[in-house]
Amino acid sequence: MISITLVTALALAAAPPTPGASVQARKAYSACLQKLIKAKTEAKLDANAFAAEAKTGCAAEEAALVKSLVDYDIAMGSKRVDAEDSAKLQVEDYLAGASDTYATYVAPN
Repeated sequence: MISITLVTALALAAAPPTPGASVQARKAYSACLQKLIKAKTEAKLDANAFAAEAKTGCAAEEAALVKSLVDYDIAMGSKRVDAEDSAKLQVEDYLAGASDTYATYVAPN
């Protein structure tokens, strides 16, 4: 007779990965960028300098996001190089969006 523990373990092993870590990492990265936008708007940082500041100011959150995205894509069957390229593009989108938002905030009316 198969034990309940064995059945549960097999079911969990067969379950597809969940994007939970990626969701949390996205929220953390987005929150960091929003906090940076607010701080640099108050400091009146030049819009062109903001992109570089965003890249370094949220580096830890960016690294966590990239890792979670790559790990999830690999678990879903993607090749590492494809997963890394996808994560890089997603980070670039976040940075472009943050830079656009910042430029809008600091643009003269």
